[in-house]
This record gives sequence, C-alpha cells and structure tokens, in this order.
Amino acid sequence: MLKLVVAEWLYELHPKATEGQMSAWLHPMVSNHTLAGVARARGLGGLLRLGRGAEADGTRDQDSPLADLVEALIGAVYLDQGLPAAKKVIRGMLEPPARSRAGAAPPNPKGRLQEWAQGRGLPVPTYRALAQTGPAHLPRFRVEVAVNGAVLAEGEGSSKHAAEVAAAARALQSADLPAPRCPADPCE
Repeated sequence: MLKLVVAEWLYELHPKATEGQMSAWLHPMVSNHTLAGVARARGLGGLLRLGRGAEADGTRDQDSPLADLVEALIGAVYLDQGLPAAKKVIRGMLEPPARSRAGAAPPNPKGRLQEWAQGRGLPVPTYRALAQTGPAHLPRFRVEVAVNGAVLAEGEGSSKHAAEVAAAARALQSADLPAPRCPADPCE
C-alpha cells in the first residue's frame, strides 16, 4: 500500500515524468533508510518492543526495525480508518524527506553500475558472497562484484544487500565513473 500511495502522489506531482524517473523517485522515498529517518525524526523508536538481546545490541536504532515500525503504523491507520486516512498519514510523514535533499535516501550504486555495464554492451554485474563474520545477531558480510567475469571491487556491510551496495560504489569509483546522483526533482 505504501508504494501505491507514493506512486500515485508522484504521478500527481509529475504527470509528465517517464516511468524511469518515477521509479528513481519512488524507491528512495519508500526505502528503509527514509522510513527509519521518519521514525527517528518523530521519536518512534521508543514504541518498539524488544527482547534483552536486541535491546543490548542497538536494534532500536537500526533502519530495518524502525522502517517496519513506520509501515506497521501506516497499516494500523489503514485498518482502523481506511485508505484516505492512511494516504494523509503517508503524505504527512514523507513530505519533509521528499522536499529535502538531506532526507533523500542515498543514491543507488547497484543500479548505476548496471546502467554503466549495459550502456557498454556488457552483461549485468554479478555479486558473490566471500565471507560472513560476526555473531548471528550482528553479522558482517563481504561481497565482490564482477562484470563479464572481471572482479571490479569488494564491499562490506551488515547485510548482503549493504555489502553489494558498497561493492558497487567502489566499482564505480575505480572505473572513474561519475558518482551516482539523486534524481533531479525530489533532491533539489
């Protein structure tokens, strides 16, 4: 429902935008990073009910549980008061990040690397997990990215996805490509 409401809102704001532009604007607005920022800005982390282990390891301030909390609150409003009320809540929560460059999610290095490869007639980048370290509740992943069999870079992160993003960002830097940029309208 969140993506549907935000997509409809973007279409209202930019009726002549292309599908690619809409997609580039939509994903950062509904990302865990943005939703967690909304939760932090409103001090919602205190609403999370956590076990002792999760409380001790800092889960209360991690993006994923905070984003899940925002989505749960939107779902509760929808179930209790219907779609019009949920739309109002979503727009109220996401308008500040949508209008502010500081509230925008980071650029998409994986997508940019894929565009770079495909623009040169190369296959899409592939990611391979190299290692997982740390305890189960706080893992670290190391991943490499390759294009056409050539390893371009490695990256680390607290999830496989985060490690892939880090590897793609390093590959973009090492290939002397322009840094990934935010789409023009929502970030300016």
